[in-house]
Amino acid sequence: MIGLMRSMLKMPSPWLVWIMLLVAVNFFVPLFHIQTLEAQLTIAALLAGAVTQSYIHSKLGFVRLLGLGH
Repeated sequence: MIGLMRSMLKMPSPWLVWIMLLVAVNFFVPLFHIQTLEAQLTIAALLAGAVTQSYIHSKLGFVRLLGLGH
């Protein structure tokens, strides 16, 4: 996970800001509605995507295949 974050920090600034904004919205907004099933599934999907992307990055590096985490 740390390696993936280091690779992401090397991206151009506008992309990095966009990614951080999307992660913040997709993680923090469901926390306000955590008692609903939809919010719980959203957080679970976000975490599953992060695990998938971390695994792919550990095996192949920073490649387009990281999009599978979406």
